[in-house]
Order: sequence, then C-alpha cells, then structure tokens
Amino acid sequence: MPLKTIETPASTDLAESIKDALDATFLRVTHVKELLRELEACLRTGQRKAKPRHLVIFGESGVGKSKLLEVFSGMHPRLELADRSVIPVLRASMPSLPTPKRIVVELLKAMGSPFATKGKDDEPILQLKTLCTACGVQLVLLDEVSHLVDRGREKTHYRYGDALKEVVDALGIPFVLTGIPRLMKLFDVNEQLRGRFSRRRTIKPFSIVGDKRLEEFRSVVHSFRAKFKGIDSIDLTTKELLPRVFMATNGLLRPLVDLLKEAVELAARTKGRSLTRATLEAAFDAAIWNEAPKTRNPFAEDFNFVPLIQTGEPYATPERDL
Repeated sequence: MPLKTIETPASTDLAESIKDALDATFLRVTHVKELLRELEACLRTGQRKAKPRHLVIFGESGVGKSKLLEVFSGMHPRLELADRSVIPVLRASMPSLPTPKRIVVELLKAMGSPFATKGKDDEPILQLKTLCTACGVQLVLLDEVSHLVDRGREKTHYRYGDALKEVVDALGIPFVLTGIPRLMKLFDVNEQLRGRFSRRRTIKPFSIVGDKRLEEFRSVVHSFRAKFKGIDSIDLTTKELLPRVFMATNGLLRPLVDLLKEAVELAARTKGRSLTRATLEAAFDAAIWNEAPKTRNPFAEDFNFVPLIQTGEPYATPERDL
C-alpha cells in the first residue's frame, strides 16, 4: 500500500535539514582512522620534500573513497593570500580518456588556473610545476583513477599508466590514487607504475558476519539515525531490521545514505512524521531499485534474503569487472 504523504513547507525544511546532516556525516570508524594516518604520512613526505610516499586506495563504488579524500583535503584547506593561493592538498578527479596533457589540465583546473587549457607541448606541465611550487602543493589526491582501465586492453592500460607516471614523476610530489578494484589491472601491466605505487590499501564494505563487524555496522547505522531530529523513527538496529538494512545497501555507505535520505523525506511528509518499515520499503523502491519485486525488496514481508547481486540487481558486478 502506498504511503499517504502530504508536502508542506515545514516538512520540506525538516527533511532537507536532516538530509544535509546525513550528507555531512563522516564516521571515523577503524579503517577510516587508519587511512587518515596513512594520508598524513604521505603529506609529511611532501612537507619535508623527501622521497614521495605514494598510496593507492582501492574500494568498491560507494564505500566512501571520495568522501575520505574530501574530508582530508578539508583538514588542510587552501588559503587565499593577497598574491597567491596556498594549496597544501590538491584534490582532483582523473579525466576519461586520459593523456598526460588531460591529466595536467584537470589538475590545473582544480588549482583554479584560468589558463588550464592553454599552451602547447610542454607548456601545460611547466605551468603545473610552477604553480605547484608557488602554491605550496604538498600532496595530490586523484580520485576516480579507474577511468584508466575503463576502456581498451593491456596496451591501452599500459599507455594510460605511462601517462600518469609521466605526471607523477614530473611533479615529484606524493600522489594518492583511488579507484575500484579493477584498477589493479593498471599495476599488473605497468611495472614502473607498480613500483612507484607499491603501498596499497583497500576499503571493504561493512559486514554483519562476525560479532565485531556486526557491532561496527550497528554503530554506523545508529550514528546516522541519531541525525533524525524531528522524525519518529523505528529502531534500525534491531535483530530483525539491521540485516534488512544491510541487504538493502550491501554494506556500502553511499546507498545507505541514499536510502536514509529518501526515508526521511517520505517520513517528514506523513501525518505523524513517522519512519516505519513501510517507509523503508518505499524508500528502497524510490532510491535503490525502482519497482523491485516484493521478494527482492529487503523491507517487504516477502523478501527472500538472497543478496541483491544477480544480473540486473543493484549490486551486480559489472561485466567488465568479471
């Protein structure tokens, strides 16, 4: 049965406030604390102008890689002086179809250079080196590096890896790369890049297998639920409901936040501002898998408790990763 909702300015304001709080939430669980320490260690080599300590962070889409980089760069914000910007940590995303010049242009854009797309031959990389020195760049965070292996085969991957290596070597600054597990292909085919990025870490999805990991996931869900100010919500961490929340999100942060934001929006429009299992069922349908069969909606009574990883389901492995 569809939820009976009515939208008012008050309900909209309430929902938007909670959704903003959910988006802003950064949980320092064990692996996050460890990775923040790793990032600081990389940054210190840049500060000391020592041999760069490079790092690769692998993780499935939605585990929180981009959020980690966003928060870390925010811990070391850029400072605008009268004559220049000071950018201790430069954060950018890998362009699709990367070449050395395209990577350089993306980094120049992230720095705010008005001449990012200008120049021929070696001019862009010379501009980038000059600006990195002038702006005090001590660490480069490069997200979405999986674009390097999105297309082509080994020869293409090798060429893209060389493009990245050329930029890394030219700058002499520590780099942190993030990407989904298939990014490993890049290091498999390019020995020189593999040697430079021998330090690798993996962010795994949350799990409910084992008491310790179950408690960690329960704590995460509880922390998000604590943001539901003004919403009368059921307990999402009960023995009955927590496994359903896990199945609905596959232990991934992004779908978890998306699910809860949708549930809050629906709950705010109900008469009692109540968030129930029916709310979660509707939220899953709206935010995760539209028109999912009842047997495949984790909050439906008929759910069969089979992971949502089959072809055509939300967490199926893309064919290119098989």
